[in-house]
Amino acid sequence: MLRRLILPILILALNVVPSVAAGLTEENLRKDLASDNNRVRWGAMEKASNPAGAKFVPILLDHLKGRKDTITTVQTLGRIGPGAKQALPSLCALLDEALKDPSPYDDNASLRPQLLTAIGLIGQTPQTTAVLRRALKHPVSTVRYETAHILGNGGKAARAAIPDLEALLSDHELVSLYMYPYGNDVAASAKLALENLKPVRDKH
Repeated sequence: MLRRLILPILILALNVVPSVAAGLTEENLRKDLASDNNRVRWGAMEKASNPAGAKFVPILLDHLKGRKDTITTVQTLGRIGPGAKQALPSLCALLDEALKDPSPYDDNASLRPQLLTAIGLIGQTPQTTAVLRRALKHPVSTVRYETAHILGNGGKAARAAIPDLEALLSDHELVSLYMYPYGNDVAASAKLALENLKPVRDKH
């Protein structure tokens, strides 16, 4: 019985104290992000990549403005989770900018899925729904596919996107992803999203 109690506590302790154990401070993070060595910068952000890193969000947003390590910074903000809500306007602005590029093969093609994932991890708002609705119309099928999935987990904030998701039920373009649990075309992802959102709509 004692072993059964100790093991979950030990696992929990290992998961919740990575940034504390690393001794990361705001001063240290600013210093490391100013380094010319990308390993130093990325290592510092790795230490902040957990819910305890919420206090570092303003510093990370300042770093994001410089457009250096953009993808790594976006990933870090996403891993912080709901504690990074103040980053959503910046992430939405970056996504809007990335959506202007229709190509599936450039820097924005790598950035867009990271932005979508970060928004999904942090949490959705009416502002994120507005930009995600625009993403549902992007010419790259994987963008529409992933966006539908993100919106499906958006709860009440994503209700405004229901008509846009319904319009995608006839979008049977396949996506170039290997193993995803929400179907192999855009319509399948939209259908699953609607199944999540419609009960929310019916309750209100």
